[in-house]
Amino acid sequence: MSHPRGNITINLGVGRVGKGVLAMHREKYYYPCRLIARDSRKQRWTIKWWRHNTHKLAGQYEFNVSTSRLLDGLWGNAEARRQVRLGEWKRAYMAQELEDEEELLSKPEQGSYTPAIHDALEPHINILTQLLHQPEDIESDIPAKTWLETQTEIGGIGKSIPFTGTLTLQDLIAVNHWYYKNIKGASTLQHLWIGSIPIGHARTLLVAARQRTLFVDSWESSPEIHSQFVDIDTYVVDRAWELLRVRTGYDKGPGRADVDIEALKILESRNYQWGLDKGIHENNWNPWGEFAPELAIGSKIRDGSPPVRGPNFNLEEESQWIDEKSRVYEAERAEREKQRPLPKPKAAKRAD
Repeated sequence: MSHPRGNITINLGVGRVGKGVLAMHREKYYYPCRLIARDSRKQRWTIKWWRHNTHKLAGQYEFNVSTSRLLDGLWGNAEARRQVRLGEWKRAYMAQELEDEEELLSKPEQGSYTPAIHDALEPHINILTQLLHQPEDIESDIPAKTWLETQTEIGGIGKSIPFTGTLTLQDLIAVNHWYYKNIKGASTLQHLWIGSIPIGHARTLLVAARQRTLFVDSWESSPEIHSQFVDIDTYVVDRAWELLRVRTGYDKGPGRADVDIEALKILESRNYQWGLDKGIHENNWNPWGEFAPELAIGSKIRDGSPPVRGPNFNLEEESQWIDEKSRVYEAERAEREKQRPLPKPKAAKRAD
Protein backbone atom coordinates (compact mmCIF):
# COMPACT_ATOMS: atom_id res chain seq x y z
CA MET A 1 0.00 0.00 0.00
CA SER A 2 1.30 3.43 -0.91
CA HIS A 3 2.12 5.87 1.85
CA PRO A 4 -0.50 8.64 2.04
CA ARG A 5 2.16 11.29 2.36
CA GLY A 6 3.31 10.81 -1.20
CA ASN A 7 6.21 13.21 -1.67
CA ILE A 8 5.57 15.08 1.57
CA THR A 9 8.67 15.61 3.69
CA ILE A 10 7.98 15.17 7.38
CA ASN A 11 10.45 16.51 9.94
CA LEU A 12 10.90 13.81 12.56
CA GLY A 13 14.55 14.56 13.13
CA VAL A 14 16.64 16.16 15.83
CA GLY A 15 14.64 17.91 18.52
CA ARG A 16 11.43 16.00 17.83
CA VAL A 17 11.64 13.46 20.62
CA GLY A 18 8.52 13.88 22.74
CA LYS A 19 6.37 15.06 19.85
CA GLY A 20 2.92 13.65 19.23
CA VAL A 21 2.57 11.96 15.84
CA LEU A 22 0.41 9.38 14.08
CA ALA A 23 1.59 5.84 13.43
CA MET A 24 0.06 3.20 11.19
CA HIS A 25 -1.37 0.10 12.84
CA ARG A 26 -3.15 -2.83 11.19
CA GLU A 27 -2.03 -1.58 7.75
CA LYS A 28 -5.06 0.67 7.46
CA TYR A 29 -5.53 3.25 10.18
CA TYR A 30 -3.31 5.79 11.91
CA TYR A 31 -3.36 6.23 15.69
CA PRO A 32 -1.69 8.81 17.94
CA CYS A 33 1.55 8.08 19.73
CA ARG A 34 4.52 9.98 21.14
CA LEU A 35 8.10 9.80 19.91
CA ILE A 36 10.34 8.49 22.70
CA ALA A 37 13.74 7.85 21.12
CA ARG A 38 15.42 7.39 17.74
CA ASP A 39 18.38 5.34 16.61
CA SER A 40 21.56 6.93 15.28
CA ARG A 41 20.45 6.53 11.67
CA LYS A 42 17.11 8.27 12.33
CA GLN A 43 15.25 5.57 10.45
CA ARG A 44 13.84 3.72 13.46
CA TRP A 45 11.95 5.03 16.45
CA THR A 46 10.70 3.98 19.85
CA ILE A 47 7.14 5.21 20.28
CA LYS A 48 4.57 5.15 23.05
CA TRP A 49 1.02 4.56 21.89
CA TRP A 50 -1.70 6.81 23.30
CA ARG A 51 -3.25 4.94 26.20
CA HIS A 52 -6.79 5.39 24.89
CA ASN A 53 -6.32 3.96 21.41
CA THR A 54 -8.68 1.09 20.59
CA HIS A 55 -5.98 -1.42 19.64
CA LYS A 56 -4.24 -3.87 21.98
CA LEU A 57 -0.96 -1.93 22.12
CA ALA A 58 -2.64 1.11 23.70
CA GLY A 59 -0.42 2.66 26.35
CA GLN A 60 2.53 0.43 25.48
CA TYR A 61 5.92 1.12 23.95
CA GLU A 62 6.80 -0.17 20.51
CA PHE A 63 10.38 -0.38 19.32
CA ASN A 64 12.08 -0.26 15.92
CA VAL A 65 9.22 1.59 14.27
CA SER A 66 10.10 2.61 10.73
CA THR A 67 9.80 6.29 9.84
CA SER A 68 7.66 5.17 6.89
CA ARG A 69 4.90 4.28 9.37
CA LEU A 70 4.85 7.75 10.94
CA LEU A 71 3.06 10.97 10.14
CA ASP A 72 3.21 14.31 11.85
CA GLY A 73 0.05 16.41 12.04
CA LEU A 74 0.37 17.48 8.38
CA TRP A 75 -0.19 21.02 9.57
CA GLY A 76 -1.18 23.29 6.70
CA ASN A 77 -1.61 20.38 4.31
CA ALA A 78 -5.32 19.53 4.17
CA GLU A 79 -4.81 17.75 0.85
CA ALA A 80 -2.53 15.18 2.47
CA ARG A 81 -4.78 14.80 5.52
CA ARG A 82 -7.67 13.92 3.22
CA GLN A 83 -5.72 10.77 2.25
CA VAL A 84 -5.29 9.54 5.83
CA ARG A 85 -7.80 7.37 7.69
CA LEU A 86 -7.74 7.49 11.47
CA GLY A 87 -8.12 4.71 13.97
CA GLU A 88 -10.46 5.39 16.86
CA TRP A 89 -9.15 6.84 20.09
CA LYS A 90 -10.42 8.75 23.08
CA ARG A 91 -9.52 12.37 22.47
CA ALA A 92 -7.43 14.38 24.93
CA TYR A 93 -10.28 16.48 26.30
CA MET A 94 -12.34 13.33 26.94
CA ALA A 95 -9.45 11.57 28.69
CA GLN A 96 -8.94 14.55 30.98
CA GLU A 97 -12.58 14.45 32.01
CA LEU A 98 -12.41 10.76 32.87
CA GLU A 99 -9.03 10.51 34.56
CA ASP A 100 -7.42 11.92 37.62
CA GLU A 101 -3.97 11.36 39.02
CA GLU A 102 -5.03 9.60 42.19
CA GLU A 103 -7.09 7.07 40.27
CA LEU A 104 -4.27 6.33 37.82
CA LEU A 105 -1.78 5.73 40.63
CA SER A 106 -4.21 3.44 42.44
CA LYS A 107 -4.22 0.96 39.53
CA PRO A 108 -0.66 -0.40 39.30
CA GLU A 109 -1.80 -3.35 37.20
CA GLN A 110 -2.35 -0.90 34.35
CA GLY A 111 0.36 0.91 32.44
CA SER A 112 3.81 0.03 31.16
CA TYR A 113 7.45 0.84 31.81
CA THR A 114 10.48 1.42 29.63
CA PRO A 115 13.66 -0.68 29.56
CA ALA A 116 15.42 2.34 31.09
CA ILE A 117 13.14 2.24 34.13
CA HIS A 118 13.65 -1.51 34.45
CA ASP A 119 17.43 -1.05 34.25
CA ALA A 120 17.28 1.61 36.97
CA LEU A 121 15.23 -0.48 39.41
CA GLU A 122 16.11 -4.13 38.71
CA PRO A 123 19.56 -4.04 40.41
CA HIS A 124 17.76 -3.06 43.63
CA ILE A 125 15.04 -5.69 43.47
CA ASN A 126 16.17 -7.38 46.72
CA ILE A 127 16.00 -4.25 48.85
CA LEU A 128 12.71 -3.21 47.23
CA THR A 129 11.28 -6.64 48.05
CA GLN A 130 12.53 -6.49 51.63
CA LEU A 131 10.96 -3.05 52.08
CA LEU A 132 7.61 -4.68 51.38
CA HIS A 133 7.95 -7.81 53.50
CA GLN A 134 10.56 -7.08 56.21
CA PRO A 135 11.21 -3.33 56.40
CA GLU A 136 12.15 -3.55 60.09
CA ASP A 137 15.14 -5.80 59.27
CA ILE A 138 16.80 -3.33 56.91
CA GLU A 139 19.93 -1.77 58.37
CA SER A 140 21.10 0.21 55.34
CA ASP A 141 20.08 3.84 55.04
CA ILE A 142 16.82 4.25 53.12
CA PRO A 143 16.02 7.99 53.01
CA ALA A 144 12.28 7.47 52.47
CA LYS A 145 12.13 5.11 55.47
CA THR A 146 14.13 7.46 57.69
CA TRP A 147 11.98 10.43 56.75
CA LEU A 148 8.69 8.61 57.32
CA GLU A 149 9.79 7.28 60.71
CA THR A 150 10.68 10.83 61.75
CA GLN A 151 7.30 12.13 60.59
CA THR A 152 5.46 9.39 62.47
CA GLU A 153 7.34 10.18 65.68
CA ILE A 154 6.29 13.84 65.56
CA GLY A 155 2.68 13.10 64.65
CA GLY A 156 3.16 13.58 60.94
CA ILE A 157 1.36 12.24 57.89
CA GLY A 158 1.17 8.54 58.64
CA LYS A 159 2.32 6.12 55.95
CA SER A 160 2.29 8.44 52.93
CA ILE A 161 5.35 9.44 50.92
CA PRO A 162 4.14 12.46 48.91
CA PHE A 163 7.35 13.37 47.08
CA THR A 164 7.55 13.24 43.29
CA GLY A 165 10.05 15.96 42.35
CA THR A 166 11.40 15.80 38.75
CA LEU A 167 9.14 12.82 37.92
CA THR A 168 6.22 13.08 35.52
CA LEU A 169 2.87 11.41 36.07
CA GLN A 170 3.91 8.85 33.46
CA ASP A 171 7.06 8.11 35.48
CA LEU A 172 5.00 7.53 38.62
CA ILE A 173 2.59 5.22 36.80
CA ALA A 174 5.51 3.32 35.28
CA VAL A 175 7.27 2.87 38.64
CA ASN A 176 4.05 1.58 40.21
CA HIS A 177 3.55 -0.85 37.33
CA TRP A 178 7.16 -2.06 37.51
CA TYR A 179 6.83 -2.71 41.24
CA TYR A 180 3.53 -4.51 40.73
CA LYS A 181 5.00 -6.78 38.02
CA ASN A 182 8.46 -7.47 39.45
CA ILE A 183 8.23 -7.57 43.25
CA LYS A 184 7.04 -10.86 44.73
CA GLY A 185 3.75 -10.41 46.56
CA ALA A 186 3.22 -6.83 45.38
CA SER A 187 0.06 -7.65 43.46
CA THR A 188 -1.76 -8.77 46.61
CA LEU A 189 -0.23 -6.30 49.07
CA GLN A 190 -0.89 -3.04 47.28
CA HIS A 191 -2.10 -1.36 50.48
CA LEU A 192 1.41 -1.75 51.95
CA TRP A 193 3.41 -0.11 49.18
CA ILE A 194 1.34 2.24 46.99
CA GLY A 195 2.39 5.71 48.09
CA SER A 196 4.46 4.36 50.99
CA ILE A 197 8.11 3.55 51.75
CA PRO A 198 8.74 0.89 49.06
CA ILE A 199 7.48 3.06 46.22
CA GLY A 200 9.09 6.15 47.74
CA HIS A 201 12.45 4.39 47.57
CA ALA A 202 11.77 3.14 44.04
CA ARG A 203 11.14 6.72 42.93
CA THR A 204 14.36 7.77 44.65
CA LEU A 205 16.31 5.08 42.79
CA LEU A 206 14.89 6.22 39.46
CA VAL A 207 15.97 9.81 40.12
CA ALA A 208 19.38 8.50 41.23
CA ALA A 209 19.84 6.59 37.99
CA ARG A 210 18.85 9.54 35.84
CA GLN A 211 21.00 12.06 37.72
CA ARG A 212 23.94 9.80 38.58
CA THR A 213 26.46 11.58 36.35
CA LEU A 214 25.63 14.92 37.97
CA PHE A 215 25.85 13.50 41.47
CA VAL A 216 29.13 11.67 40.79
CA ASP A 217 30.66 14.89 39.49
CA SER A 218 29.52 16.62 42.68
CA TRP A 219 31.06 13.85 44.79
CA GLU A 220 34.38 14.00 43.00
CA SER A 221 34.60 17.78 43.28
CA SER A 222 33.76 17.82 47.01
CA PRO A 223 36.15 15.50 48.88
CA GLU A 224 35.23 17.18 52.18
CA ILE A 225 31.83 15.43 52.17
CA HIS A 226 33.20 11.90 51.69
CA SER A 227 33.42 11.21 55.40
CA GLN A 228 29.68 11.82 55.79
CA PHE A 229 28.69 8.83 53.66
CA VAL A 230 29.55 5.14 53.56
CA ASP A 231 30.35 5.28 49.85
CA ILE A 232 29.49 7.11 46.66
CA ASP A 233 26.34 5.05 46.05
CA THR A 234 24.94 6.10 49.42
CA TYR A 235 25.69 9.71 48.53
CA VAL A 236 23.95 9.40 45.14
CA VAL A 237 20.80 7.96 46.72
CA ASP A 238 20.81 10.66 49.40
CA ARG A 239 21.10 13.41 46.78
CA ALA A 240 18.34 11.79 44.71
CA TRP A 241 16.03 11.73 47.73
CA GLU A 242 16.75 15.39 48.42
CA LEU A 243 15.98 16.28 44.81
CA LEU A 244 12.80 14.20 44.89
CA ARG A 245 11.72 15.99 48.06
CA VAL A 246 12.59 19.63 47.39
CA ARG A 247 11.45 19.68 43.76
CA THR A 248 7.97 18.35 44.50
CA GLY A 249 5.46 20.89 43.24
CA TYR A 250 8.24 23.19 42.05
CA ASP A 251 8.92 22.12 38.47
CA LYS A 252 5.40 21.78 37.17
CA GLY A 253 3.27 24.15 39.21
CA PRO A 254 0.09 22.98 40.94
CA GLY A 255 -0.23 19.78 38.91
CA ARG A 256 2.17 17.48 37.12
CA ALA A 257 1.99 17.69 33.37
CA ASP A 258 0.63 14.67 31.53
CA VAL A 259 3.05 14.72 28.62
CA ASP A 260 1.03 12.22 26.60
CA ILE A 261 -2.10 14.35 26.80
CA GLU A 262 -0.20 17.55 26.07
CA ALA A 263 1.42 16.00 22.99
CA LEU A 264 -1.96 14.74 21.79
CA LYS A 265 -3.58 18.14 22.29
CA ILE A 266 -1.00 19.71 19.99
CA LEU A 267 -1.44 16.95 17.42
CA GLU A 268 -5.23 17.28 17.47
CA SER A 269 -5.31 21.06 17.47
CA ARG A 270 -7.10 22.57 14.46
CA ASN A 271 -6.36 19.65 12.17
CA TYR A 272 -9.36 18.53 10.14
CA GLN A 273 -10.26 17.10 6.72
CA TRP A 274 -8.90 13.65 7.56
CA GLY A 275 -9.87 10.83 5.21
CA LEU A 276 -12.27 12.77 2.98
CA ASP A 277 -10.62 11.49 -0.20
CA LYS A 278 -10.17 7.96 1.16
CA GLY A 279 -12.98 6.51 3.25
CA ILE A 280 -14.49 6.22 6.70
CA HIS A 281 -12.39 6.13 9.83
CA GLU A 282 -12.38 3.12 12.14
CA ASN A 283 -15.94 2.29 13.22
CA ASN A 284 -17.14 5.22 11.09
CA TRP A 285 -15.77 7.48 13.81
CA ASN A 286 -16.09 11.26 13.52
CA PRO A 287 -13.25 12.63 15.69
CA TRP A 288 -14.69 16.14 15.75
CA GLY A 289 -18.33 15.28 16.31
CA GLU A 290 -18.41 14.20 19.97
CA PHE A 291 -19.05 17.55 21.68
CA ALA A 292 -15.48 18.45 20.87
CA PRO A 293 -14.12 21.90 21.83
CA GLU A 294 -13.77 22.74 18.13
CA LEU A 295 -17.55 22.87 17.77
CA ALA A 296 -17.47 26.22 19.56
CA ILE A 297 -15.88 27.91 16.52
CA GLY A 298 -17.29 28.38 13.05
CA SER A 299 -16.95 25.56 10.55
CA LYS A 300 -15.23 27.81 8.00
CA ILE A 301 -12.48 28.63 10.49
CA ARG A 302 -12.46 25.08 11.84
CA ASP A 303 -12.03 23.31 8.55
CA GLY A 304 -10.20 25.80 6.37
CA SER A 305 -12.24 24.46 3.46
CA PRO A 306 -15.65 22.74 3.30
CA PRO A 307 -15.52 19.16 4.66
CA VAL A 308 -16.76 17.70 1.39
CA ARG A 309 -16.02 14.12 0.41
CA GLY A 310 -13.95 13.69 -2.70
CA PRO A 311 -14.84 11.52 -5.71
CA ASN A 312 -12.61 8.67 -4.50
CA PHE A 313 -14.24 8.37 -1.08
CA ASN A 314 -15.12 4.70 -0.54
CA LEU A 315 -18.91 4.89 -0.30
CA GLU A 316 -19.27 1.12 -0.73
CA GLU A 317 -17.29 0.44 2.44
CA GLU A 318 -19.42 2.94 4.35
CA SER A 319 -22.58 1.24 3.08
CA GLN A 320 -21.24 -2.16 4.12
CA TRP A 321 -20.43 -0.82 7.59
CA ILE A 322 -23.97 0.56 7.98
CA ASP A 323 -25.50 -2.72 6.78
CA GLU A 324 -23.39 -4.72 9.21
CA LYS A 325 -24.31 -2.47 12.12
CA SER A 326 -27.98 -2.79 11.20
CA ARG A 327 -27.67 -6.59 11.04
CA VAL A 328 -26.00 -6.72 14.46
CA TYR A 329 -28.61 -4.40 15.94
CA GLU A 330 -31.48 -6.52 14.62
CA ALA A 331 -29.85 -9.72 15.88
CA GLU A 332 -29.38 -8.23 19.34
CA ARG A 333 -32.96 -6.94 19.36
CA ALA A 334 -34.26 -10.40 18.42
CA GLU A 335 -32.19 -11.96 21.19
CA ARG A 336 -33.59 -9.51 23.73
CA GLU A 337 -37.10 -10.39 22.60
CA LYS A 338 -36.35 -14.09 23.13
CA GLN A 339 -35.10 -13.40 26.64
CA ARG A 340 -38.11 -11.32 27.60
CA PRO A 341 -40.36 -13.27 29.99
CA LEU A 342 -43.74 -14.25 28.64
CA PRO A 343 -46.68 -12.43 30.19
CA LYS A 344 -48.57 -14.37 32.82
CA PRO A 345 -51.85 -15.80 31.51
CA LYS A 346 -54.87 -13.97 32.77
CA ALA A 347 -57.11 -15.91 35.12
CA ALA A 348 -60.41 -16.92 33.54
CA LYS A 349 -63.42 -15.08 34.86
CA ARG A 350 -65.76 -17.18 36.94
CA ALA A 351 -69.26 -17.56 35.62
CA ASP A 352 -72.01 -16.12 37.82
